[in-house]
Amino acid sequence: MYRVIEVANQLGVSKVTIYKKISLFKKELKPYIHKKRNITFIDDQGVEIIKESLIANHVIADSTDKDNQIDELNQALELHQSQVKLLNDRLIETEKAHMEDLQLLVSTLEAQVNLKKTQIESKNRLMRNFKDLVAYNKSQIKRIEEKIQVMDEA
Repeated sequence: MYRVIEVANQLGVSKVTIYKKISLFKKELKPYIHKKRNITFIDDQGVEIIKESLIANHVIADSTDKDNQIDELNQALELHQSQVKLLNDRLIETEKAHMEDLQLLVSTLEAQVNLKKTQIESKNRLMRNFKDLVAYNKSQIKRIEEKIQVMDEA
């Protein structure tokens, strides 16, 4: 047996609502209502009658409705979680492909840099050779000019 306040708390309504239901269903609840020292007690069957009335009037939700809503929410959550996982997997695959493309680009650029380094080294070698040839030609021209001057003086 429960006090009115306990029934109200259990069902999530006010004491006034419980007392209104008691007066509204006086005949049906009479065998389930007991008064002791001016405190109203309701047994389990009376609580059930009041609960069904509250559910029928949409004052409170039926526990099976709550269970159904919980099941629906769980199913929706599972669906969303699977969609998130699928999107994450796609994103990871896309990022992997992008990383592979970037790695290929990096290796291509490294090969180009190495080729340019080789070309610069070759150009520098040719420049040194050209400078040596120019210096040699200058010395040869100077030597020939000295020979011509010597021949002119003779």
